[in-house]
Amino acid sequence: MLSAELRGDEREWHRIRDAELSGDWWYEVMPVSFILAARRRFGEHDRRTVTHFVRRFLTAFPGAEAFTHRDAEAVIRGALGEDWLLTAVDGERAGPVMYAALFALIDDLRLTDEQADELLADAEREIAAAYRSVQTPPPGPADAPALTFGMHRRTRQQLLPDEGLLPSRLAALREPRGYHGDKARKHGRRGRSPQPSTLAGRRLRAVLLRDPEERARVDEVSDTDLLRLYQAAFATALPIYLHPDPDVREIAALAKLTRDVFYQELDLMKTEFLARAALGEVVPLEGISNKDRYLSWTLALTTIADWWNSDTTAVDTVITDAEKAVAEAGYNLATAN
Repeated sequence: MLSAELRGDEREWHRIRDAELSGDWWYEVMPVSFILAARRRFGEHDRRTVTHFVRRFLTAFPGAEAFTHRDAEAVIRGALGEDWLLTAVDGERAGPVMYAALFALIDDLRLTDEQADELLADAEREIAAAYRSVQTPPPGPADAPALTFGMHRRTRQQLLPDEGLLPSRLAALREPRGYHGDKARKHGRRGRSPQPSTLAGRRLRAVLLRDPEERARVDEVSDTDLLRLYQAAFATALPIYLHPDPDVREIAALAKLTRDVFYQELDLMKTEFLARAALGEVVPLEGISNKDRYLSWTLALTTIADWWNSDTTAVDTVITDAEKAVAEAGYNLATAN
């Protein structure tokens, strides 16, 4: 059926769908074909290439405008090995993304009809090999996504030009960096670092150093002050912790660690996109609320401070640099008594 659909043979597609289609086999061939196509397209390239592809996919492929950028990118990158991103997307949303993206990827790979058939045959062989490895075929998934059976069509147009493909940065993957008092002094500081002078800065310091008494002493802080200071602190801490120009997978690892340690409901893609934006990348931020920002910034900063062993010099340096950045941007944070 997929072969007929990819060729645009509507009569054959209807015949197979109505008379011969096996639901269990359908739910295997389609996603496995999608995974093979995604790995062939992006496996050797930087993960930012996926972001560029999804941006074009959502605007150029028929029906794709119904998906969010975060879901589409999470599903594709899940196929590339970041399983935690894929499992964070509900199956009712992930299935339709795979279905549509399979067609877009085959177009972007510039496969002929014969080459597309070879991809589907490869998927069938992968599935058959998996069945042989467990000897007894497992039952089909009870919660398989309900896919609409409207016929997809290829656009026969490449979405991502070859010059838009970024080379892989696998060799650049590094451990997050520590940051202790000696490193603060190497950044031009001598002696004890200055203390935060604003209410928002004092609040953040109390949160990151787990100081409930200090937090209780801080008067009420406006939400605007908190958001501005936390955003600036996040942008200050990230390039120290992850290096100034990290690989996307290094950023994703921070989001996953933060979720695993502090809050299982943390949205991984929202947290990652906020981090990428803080590092200067243009990423889609639609649908990310101030509540999302506050939660992601607070928890990720706590993860970073914990990695630094709650080093007071490092925390104070980040916060006071953030206070300075907010002031230089023309906003006056409420000061502490």
